[in-house]
Amino acid sequence: MSRPEQRAFIARNRLTAMTSRTIIDPDLLIAHLDSVAERGYSVDDEENEEHTRCLGAAVLDHHGAPIGGISVSALTFDLDRAKVRTCAPLLLTAARDASQALGLPTSRSTRQPPATPGSRR
Repeated sequence: MSRPEQRAFIARNRLTAMTSRTIIDPDLLIAHLDSVAERGYSVDDEENEEHTRCLGAAVLDHHGAPIGGISVSALTFDLDRAKVRTCAPLLLTAARDASQALGLPTSRSTRQPPATPGSRR
């Protein structure tokens, strides 16, 4: 989604706080979306439900357009920040594999999961 499309979508939809951590400032939300695009996965850090952390990655069709997603949700004490760093590469690999199974060419699957601490590449 382009920046003008993001702003138009946000203008049409009220940003309602679900918890004290929900992003309700349009500029902060756009900055958050930029970091999601850079990382290749999203993190819901108690923004929708207290004590719950979620990771998500898009599944793409053969044109590279998002058609679904893969996510992991857990209580924050079970999915701490260290485990987020461990799970994120696995999530990205699963999303990439699902996308390729649905016809996304390997050449369009350029995002590599980040290296986990202690891993070799």
